[in-house]
Amino acid sequence: MDNINNEPKALDNESFEDTSILDLFFAPRRFFNTTLKRGNNPYLIAITIIIGISTAIDRFDQELFKVETGKTSMLVNFAETWVGFWIASILTGLVSAIFIWHLGGWWYRTRLKFSGADDPDKYTSRYIYLYASFVSSAPVVLIALIYTLSYSNYIEAYNRDVYLSLIALLFLFYSLYISYSGARKMFTLSKWKARFWLVILPSLFYLFILGAFGFFLQKYNEDQHTSSRIIPEDRIIVSTDNTCQIKLPESWSILKNLNDEASLQVGSLENDAYGIVFVEKKEEMEEQLTVHEYYDIITESMLFLVNNGEIVDSDIADNQEFNIRKGKVYGEADYMDIVYFINIFESEHNYYQLLCWTQKEFDEEMTPVFEEVAASFHEVKDNIQ
Repeated sequence: MDNINNEPKALDNESFEDTSILDLFFAPRRFFNTTLKRGNNPYLIAITIIIGISTAIDRFDQELFKVETGKTSMLVNFAETWVGFWIASILTGLVSAIFIWHLGGWWYRTRLKFSGADDPDKYTSRYIYLYASFVSSAPVVLIALIYTLSYSNYIEAYNRDVYLSLIALLFLFYSLYISYSGARKMFTLSKWKARFWLVILPSLFYLFILGAFGFFLQKYNEDQHTSSRIIPEDRIIVSTDNTCQIKLPESWSILKNLNDEASLQVGSLENDAYGIVFVEKKEEMEEQLTVHEYYDIITESMLFLVNNGEIVDSDIADNQEFNIRKGKVYGEADYMDIVYFINIFESEHNYYQLLCWTQKEFDEEMTPVFEEVAASFHEVKDNIQ
């Protein structure tokens, strides 16, 4: 059975100034052993405020996630400008710092008791907790500062960035190791109890939260966009007005709520690739247009849907069934770089718009898939009048 000690272990004679903050990240045992001292520590207050600001930034991420699932959020309005974002983060962070200092310190000390420490010193407990939390919080605030220099607002950064967010996530789990190392250095604990309460249980909690976010987002997308229509064995899907059909690629399904005016909605939620079809009867048009004029109208109108739009025309590719014009429109929509694949099909009685889109970074990957969809496009002759 492990020995129990209610006081911090003896400290080395090295001074606070001789220890670099980098030791916290790379030599945590040395850092805590050489920096911990009783009395007021001005750095501790600043660190607590940084942790509070990081918590406020996490709150922004949670609210933006809610918006992705169709809910509304007042806080997200502050994320539309950097001034609003930082004012909200700092003010909220100052309030959060009070709870972090008291409740966070109390809960960490409680976990130390569960880990084998008998009445652990309050100051030492809070000291280790705050510096370990700083390891995961400092990268979050630093990344937000990088975002400020790189994006027009936090919403754009949230939608565009992947890699920096993953780095912040790694530091979240690394902070558990820092916490464990500091606690083991300053207190005599039961090794396996400490591992459970300071590493394993928090890790499982974080993984559960991440998994829950992913699950609910996927379920929302499926409930919101996946149609109940059954895909036939030949994967040929007929539009709701029975005027046209396409053959679904293997990874695609019938979707809904992409555009209520579309007669056909398909795509792959997993690959973030989508396609819709609009039908316009020539007899209902105010003036008769050639396929080239119709194509120009559609592509020009697409420029109003995106920022920094650019049209890239493709070669004319008529066949025995249709007069065809194709092209791409590149632009920014909802703070994401998007590419639209535009296919205009002119038949004897109708114009068809087959619009497919995905993120610009998947342009090269998805082009063959979109071309496969376009090549499978046909009129349902028996229903054309």
